[in-house]
Amino acid sequence: MGKASEDFIAWCESRGCHLAAVELRDAPPPLAISGVGAADVKARGRGVFAKVLIAKGQRVLAVPHSACVGTVGLRCGAGGTETSPLPHGATTAERLAWTLLSLRGNRAWAPYLAALPHVVDSPMAGAWDHGEIAELQVGDAVAAAAISLAKDAKMARTIAAALEAENGAGAPPRTGAGGGGSGGEVLGVAAGTDAGKTNAGEADAVEAHVARTTESESEARDAMAKDWAWALSCVRSRAIELEGRDGSAARQSLLVPFVDMINHVHDDPHVAWSSHASADGGGVVTCEIDQGGEGGESGCPSLDDTGCQPGASHSISSGGGCVELTAERDIAAGEEITITYAADAPSDAFALYMGFLGGHNARDSVQIFVSLRAAAAWYAATFKGVSGEAVVDAGRAQGLADAFTERAETDEAAPRVGWGGGVSGPLMDLFEHLNMQIMPERDAGELATHAVKLRCEEMLLGLRTTAEDDMALLETGRGSDRLKLAVEFRLRKKAILTHMLSMS
Repeated sequence: MGKASEDFIAWCESRGCHLAAVELRDAPPPLAISGVGAADVKARGRGVFAKVLIAKGQRVLAVPHSACVGTVGLRCGAGGTETSPLPHGATTAERLAWTLLSLRGNRAWAPYLAALPHVVDSPMAGAWDHGEIAELQVGDAVAAAAISLAKDAKMARTIAAALEAENGAGAPPRTGAGGGGSGGEVLGVAAGTDAGKTNAGEADAVEAHVARTTESESEARDAMAKDWAWALSCVRSRAIELEGRDGSAARQSLLVPFVDMINHVHDDPHVAWSSHASADGGGVVTCEIDQGGEGGESGCPSLDDTGCQPGASHSISSGGGCVELTAERDIAAGEEITITYAADAPSDAFALYMGFLGGHNARDSVQIFVSLRAAAAWYAATFKGVSGEAVVDAGRAQGLADAFTERAETDEAAPRVGWGGGVSGPLMDLFEHLNMQIMPERDAGELATHAVKLRCEEMLLGLRTTAEDDMALLETGRGSDRLKLAVEFRLRKKAILTHMLSMS
């Protein structure tokens, strides 16, 4: 363990963290079979391990709220300020990222910031180039990365411009009164010299100043873009996001030191976390950690100035309370402690924002249409009469798709298939309805499944590499860590499509 980690642990303990039962050390590499799993080796880094036997139900560790970094409105040790260069409507992740970035140079928080990764090597963190992102191959993942990176770059420019305006960067140089050498020194040109030489000298000085200022501003914008990408990637890969009161849209977010060093598993984690409202443990609200970006599950009202959940009775004093981890099962001494960042979440957010996959995830799925309207158009274009004539009116089919979209949940609007033959319900409803119109004598559900399989086969044939190609590449062990992540990501998507084809 390096000095940065040692300083970080000492800092945590000085802040009142209870860490007697745990230690921080390098995590072992994940099990890799035929190269599958090798993509996660670099991402695991450090891990948290039990120093002693911890029985189920016992406290594993605790971090006081005063040691946490949160958005404005949370009672954390660092909670930002009401004023910032962020525009109105900035996301929760962006607000917390600015708070984190504002702590640079703050000696009180230096050990924590030094312990954070210098780079989160993921497609959404700004370091991957277009070619590396394209290796993901899966359309919605590539599109999500492109959109996120464009938004992040725009926000970085907005912040840089706001700071320049606030600090007066780029303002024209001050000149002496009269401009002809009669008003004192002008950019280092002494008054009283020959007028022609003075004017020429002043012009050269102004030009040089403008050039230096332009270069300085450009460098400042580039630095801001890199700093902003770092802060956002730390937040998106480590923060806990909380819903507002009564599930309102006013979300909050916080970083919990040491807890954010624990590695993720999709299933059967060692610990669960809760937020204690006061030091005496009065009123505990169990919350769910969500490190995948803008999502979030339950609220953590013990940290929220806006109030408490209905039925939760507790009070909090400034600086009181803590985040506590409790053992979900017995943990042996020396065993690595794991946590689930987001229960029931697919692997996409982990891969795109955090740079790891975490092995098999039964919640994974593949988007096979961008919308139900697109599915309706595909159906009308794919299924024809014996002579190639249209049997489905495309306009009516899309109108039907709109009706099903209105009734669908938000996450069902872009139809997907998953493990075990799972298919988005609205897509099956749409296909079954269309089937009943053109072939009423046939089993509508069976025909809908046939249509979905046809679409899965079409998608597999449309990808640049096959699953066999991807497996062969992983087995060689060649290629960068980024390529390995992209290849395993797309391989797992192809496995879902192939699995769907095998379903009876």
